[in-house]
Amino acid sequence: MESTEKMVIKSDRLAYGIMMCALIGILIVFIIEFGYQEIDLWMIILSRICLYYLIIVFGIVYGKKITLTPEGCTIGLFCFHKMYTWDQFKTKQWENYEKVLQGSRGFRGGLFLSPYRVRKHYHTNPVTYALFSFHPFSTIFIYFKVYGSDEKMIGNGKIHTGCYEADEQELRDTLSRWGVEIEEN
Repeated sequence: MESTEKMVIKSDRLAYGIMMCALIGILIVFIIEFGYQEIDLWMIILSRICLYYLIIVFGIVYGKKITLTPEGCTIGLFCFHKMYTWDQFKTKQWENYEKVLQGSRGFRGGLFLSPYRVRKHYHTNPVTYALFSFHPFSTIFIYFKVYGSDEKMIGNGKIHTGCYEADEQELRDTLSRWGVEIEEN
């Protein structure tokens, strides 16, 4: 995951996110289209647009490849890549989710980055924020891996973190070594 000059973080949840979005979208479309006796054509078109929008946003949020370097952060999605220098991020903060989310998702904290001033005080997990923000591509969240006896086992015995994850100490040390100032929140 890390070399001396870069740290690459990928999501393994792209297919899961798109599948869940598609299922929810199909259910919404089914309810809208077949839940009413007389449905207008514009309602069918609107429901289809909403479905496709959700699928695209889930793909964006869960499909990114994040590469951290001393110069900044590169976000990749399929063949599209965008480089942000560390100075371009207006929001750079370490977040603690234990009190806000009661550790309900198997993670305790993470790093949140955005080129916009957002989330000074957060009340939702970053995945939800990214899905419903106007900037799902440029919103970056990296969860801290959970180790030891405090691990939360969900489903098939794996820890559910949401997608992007890195070792907390390794991430903090690397960014500190590169001189990146991250606000503690």
